[in-house]
Amino acid sequence: FGMRVEGLRVNEPLKEVLEAPDESALAGSLLVGLHAAADRLASGAEGPSRQPSMLTSACDCFRALSICAAAKSPEAVQTMWKGYWECLLEGVQSWKQIRDPNSRSVIGVARAAVHDVAVAATGVTKRALGCDCCVNREAMEAEAARRRERNEELRADAVSVAREQVTALRLETLTDPEAFLRFLQHDPVKAFEAVPAAVQAFIEAEAAQRVLLFAKLMGLAAMAGSLLRGDSKVQAAFEAPFPLKEDIGAADIAQLDWEATCDEDADCQVPHSDRDAWARRAVSLLEVQRLRLARTRLLIAGGAPDVGKTTLLREIFGFEHFVAGLSRTGQTEQINFALHPDGDERHRPVYAVDTPGFGDGERIHRNDMVRLLLGAGGWIPGGVTLVWVMKAGRHVRQEADELLRRMATDERVSTLVVVTHIDNFFEERYREVGPQWRDGILQGVPHKDPRWKAERRKLMGELRDEVEEGVASVVGHRLSSAPPPLGGGTSRGLAFACLGGWMAGTGEDDEDEFAQSPPWPWARQELTEFFGILSRQDLRTWFDTKLGM
Repeated sequence: FGMRVEGLRVNEPLKEVLEAPDESALAGSLLVGLHAAADRLASGAEGPSRQPSMLTSACDCFRALSICAAAKSPEAVQTMWKGYWECLLEGVQSWKQIRDPNSRSVIGVARAAVHDVAVAATGVTKRALGCDCCVNREAMEAEAARRRERNEELRADAVSVAREQVTALRLETLTDPEAFLRFLQHDPVKAFEAVPAAVQAFIEAEAAQRVLLFAKLMGLAAMAGSLLRGDSKVQAAFEAPFPLKEDIGAADIAQLDWEATCDEDADCQVPHSDRDAWARRAVSLLEVQRLRLARTRLLIAGGAPDVGKTTLLREIFGFEHFVAGLSRTGQTEQINFALHPDGDERHRPVYAVDTPGFGDGERIHRNDMVRLLLGAGGWIPGGVTLVWVMKAGRHVRQEADELLRRMATDERVSTLVVVTHIDNFFEERYREVGPQWRDGILQGVPHKDPRWKAERRKLMGELRDEVEEGVASVVGHRLSSAPPPLGGGTSRGLAFACLGGWMAGTGEDDEDEFAQSPPWPWARQELTEFFGILSRQDLRTWFDTKLGM
């Protein structure tokens, strides 16, 4: 009698994520949840079409926030009374008549004095009795205007948090962020309430529109997170019970985690008037997102256009819905998330991320999509691995280099470099120098003589140094391409891969008229041995080790 038990190893939560600011947890949850939901739609995944649980928790958190928080309104101006002296003198005309040369007769002055005494007495009496005519309406209007102006200043200060987040993204296609920020300042609670609708619009939108929607959601996340943690600048614009005075219990978090996972129709029955209960729910939902995010790992493939990023992920992980190729239909239009074949949405949320080529001059929204991922290192510190894919060749400064430099120098991001097309690079150089050797240093030497192989290895060494120096000039330090020690190891930072062309052949492709044959019988073996070119399985093992799989 035998029994086989299969289990799923859960990713350990990252301490840096658990301790990250609330706005980082919201932003990271939206990043992962939105793109995971879009991938479900693109891949035609079977089963219920509900949103990923991380995204559901984020939407519910914003909804709870819109219920428990209210935008602060200017305080009502209390009744402001005119002073007794002002009421006494109001309507008194005798001083004017005394100064008038035509009214200086004794009778005229006496008459004016008697009249003014009566008027003054009446004014003081009305003030003492609190008559409406003694209310200082002009002063009240001035005070109300001052309070409205102050309230607008408080909202503007709160919105500045969102402005800073949106501006930091440096998006080329976001030409008028102020229009959205003005709406946010006018009614921030309404903006929180609109997040679920914006999420659904993102999932259904085209690539260029997704960039704009995501940028706005990041602004909202920054403002909402600052409110949840009680940031004084944001809190001053709201009436909300944040930060909470008591800690959220683990049981509350576990219950909400279960609801989000099972997609239960468990709409909260707490009355909207109980703002404290909704505030606790908002914070609990935030903690659910934080726990999920702490287990999340991202493997982001980046690089210039047409270097083979999509092909790399498709060949290694088997993502059939990732379309690759040099034609327009094969060009990656947007960020694509795909759950790792051995991943699990709840316990092991590991995603491979395909990105558009950075530096595309035709469709600048592709560049903006890659820029959005720059924040991933801060939102999921310690959980992001960047796989930078580059073609072997003479190093030429590219727009994509700056992006690589910014991510590679981020200590929260692990950086790997995969160099493709080393076979083409070698073939081009060998066809150039080979005839020179034949007519020079190797004149009359048979091609099977070991001296030819020795010269080829020298050439390969030069090409390897050229590639490594090009990478070092961008990332600031040299990455080792030496194979890891026998039995594994993770010290390697740069690897060579050839997943297409004549290097990808297996020797069993004789009947495939489209399969490419090596230009020389020795080429495939010598290049593989010298550069340590990794196979699909080797790359999969390398990446999985980095991801903790």
